Amino acid sequence: MNTKPHRLDTDRQQQRDDLGDRPTPPNDAPKVAARVTVNLSRKSQEALHDTAALTDDTKTEVINKALQVYREVRAAQEKGGGMWLQKDQASEPVLIRYY
Repeated sequence: MNTKPHRLDTDRQQQRDDLGDRPTPPNDAPKVAARVTVNLSRKSQEALHDTAALTDDTKTEVINKALQVYREVRAAQEKGGGMWLQKDQASEPVLIRYY
C-alpha cells in the first residue's frame, strides 16, 4: 500500500502551514467566507475551467488564489514595482501591468 501523500494534500497542508506566517489581518478585514456572484466573460470562464483542470484546485480555490496574486501585483505596482512573467525558458520576461 502506498502511504506517500498525494501532491494536492501536501500542497494544501503547506498552504495551511504558510498561513501561520502571515501577519494578523486588519480589524476591518472579513473574518468569514463570503459568497459572491460574478459575471465572467467567456475568456475568463475558459481560464477558470482550464486552471482548475490543470491544478486540480476547485474553482473557488482558483478564484481565491487569483485575487491574492492580483492584490500583490497591484500593491507592488502602486509602489513603482511589478511582477515579471517568463512563459518558458526560451522567452524573455515581461512586466505584468494593470491599468
